[in-house]
Amino acid sequence: MALIKVKDRGTDNVTGSIVQIQHEMLTTSTLSQSISALTDSVVNNFPTVTITPTSASNKIKIECQWSGEFGNDTSETNHIFFFYRDTTKLGNTSGGSSAYNGIGQGCVTYKTDSVNNASTGNFLHMAYFDTPNTTSAITYKLGVIVNAAQQVYINRTVTENDGANYENGVSWISATEIKV
Repeated sequence: MALIKVKDRGTDNVTGSIVQIQHEMLTTSTLSQSISALTDSVVNNFPTVTITPTSASNKIKIECQWSGEFGNDTSETNHIFFFYRDTTKLGNTSGGSSAYNGIGQGCVTYKTDSVNNASTGNFLHMAYFDTPNTTSAITYKLGVIVNAAQQVYINRTVTENDGANYENGVSWISATEIKV
């Protein structure tokens, strides 16, 4: 996993200013992970980001981009992503006891009977504002819930062919501390 860290100091006394940015990027690896059905799961092979807020009242903006694909065609539309702050699920909406609760769905390319497993993967760009109320180090992770047990692929398609008309992307996560 190729990791890139960026830290930027803004004007600490101005509300709305960026205090710091932490960023992790997966640029050179293609990975997969088994995910259980109907269970909130950490995407363990996805980059994580750790940030130590300078003030307990500041907000943390978490963003990520997932490039990949689901191994089971029915999960192309039956899934939702979210973030974890350490072990706490963020974006746990009150959509009902049977609903998949989270922040965002991946933008999917339509596949019929695994016809497109070699090319044109899916992607997600997601953001969330968190108020962790701490000055201790916290780690943000990507989470997902899917309708069927399967592999979730990162930076690759299911069959990962190499050649013209086949796409692989880049996945990343960042945490930005914002002065409140």
